[in-house]
Amino acid sequence: MFVFGGFTGDKVLNDMFSFDLDQNEWSCIIQNSEDEESKGDVIQPTARMSHAACLDSLFDQKMYIFGGSGIEIGNQNYSDLWEFDCISKTFIEIRQCHKSGVKPTGMYGHSLNSF
Repeated sequence: MFVFGGFTGDKVLNDMFSFDLDQNEWSCIIQNSEDEESKGDVIQPTARMSHAACLDSLFDQKMYIFGGSGIEIGNQNYSDLWEFDCISKTFIEIRQCHKSGVKPTGMYGHSLNSF
């Protein structure tokens, strides 16, 4: 199980944790980087809350994160799409094609599903 980002009540996060269901133990994969998109060599989404995520464990062992909001919820909404590789434990941003002119607007509080 993976947990990304969230809100502590006064701070928006972009850290990543995993929970080993067999050992009942948490591990910190990526430490919060104070709202920077990258810190050193680590590439990761900006800090956000109320984003959507889904896991494609059946085929690619990938987790996808879309949208969310920053500290000013509703005023700083994201429309970016990220892929987290559960094996290498790295993020890449998926550059969305704009040829059709169709793309979801920045949003938060939505859902995301993989099938």
